[in-house]
Amino acid sequence: MPRAALVSSLALALLAHGCGAPAAKTYPVRGKLVAKDGAAFKPARPGNQPLPPGDPGIRVKFARTGEVPAGEDAFYYATVNGEDSTFNVPGKANAGIPAGQYKVTVLVGAAGEGAGGKGPPRGGPPGAGAPSMDGKEVAI
Repeated sequence: MPRAALVSSLALALLAHGCGAPAAKTYPVRGKLVAKDGAAFKPARPGNQPLPPGDPGIRVKFARTGEVPAGEDAFYYATVNGEDSTFNVPGKANAGIPAGQYKVTVLVGAAGEGAGGKGPPRGGPPGAGAPSMDGKEVAI
């Protein structure tokens, strides 16, 4: 293969590799879970069942509704601060999550704990007094 053709082919291959569908624009998502009385939401736990170290006892899941575009995840979990019940959804590479419709689910209990401490591990359902946003759809 002549040298000029090899250089041209290599340049064309590099250009083609860089061309692709642009990544979806992402947005930071932050919030605070509040109880019905307006105070920061704190899950109730029996004194003899403390949470494992570092586990806030709350998980917040944002699940896409409808069709999920290629290259995007179907759901995203929030990072929850157990002290003040604030959360943020880091998404991929801490860049936020793509715009769209999401169903928000709040899970209460230790990670891997079944409902009421019984049953198969699944994170547990919202507890008594859980934030009223559970199961709501939001637009990002």
